[in-house]
Amino acid sequence: MRAFIVNFRRGPKTQKNDELIVEVPEVKDRRAASRLIGRKVVVEAGNLKILGSVVSTHGSSGRLRVRLRRGIPGQLLTAKVEIV
Repeated sequence: MRAFIVNFRRGPKTQKNDELIVEVPEVKDRRAASRLIGRKVVVEAGNLKILGSVVSTHGSSGRLRVRLRRGIPGQLLTAKVEIV
């Protein structure tokens, strides 16, 4: 299943480079997004391959919170990810 990175998970003064907000185009509400919790996620960009998993939903519009094993650079915002 294809998805894309929307932003890092962040607060007023902090930003977590290893947690992302991800949007899946086919998912439109929280109920459908909650079925994806626990699935594995792969971020690929060139030679870079980072693994992670879906931790929870984010908001009521069907976005997901993904925790990666290591952080990603800011250039990968809006990159495509694969949900397995």
